Amino acid sequence: MTTYSYNLTLNDGEVSAVKEAMERYQAFCREQLSDGPKSPYWAHLRSLESALPKLFANAKMMSTSSSCWPVKTDPE
Repeated sequence: MTTYSYNLTLNDGEVSAVKEAMERYQAFCREQLSDGPKSPYWAHLRSLESALPKLFANAKMMSTSSSCWPVKTDPE
């Protein structure tokens, strides 16, 4: 079986939207499976359970607000 690996760069708004969509679809799949397993919901649910934690696994800060830096005070 051929397997692919994907690298994807998302900004904060995009990752928030993707996370929300994945969580909503995860809930929908669970609802569809409430009366027993059926395709494709079981496979999709397993994929979502695997993929959601990966969404933040390689997050890198690209910029920051100056308000995030510690305030330096004189030692006097």
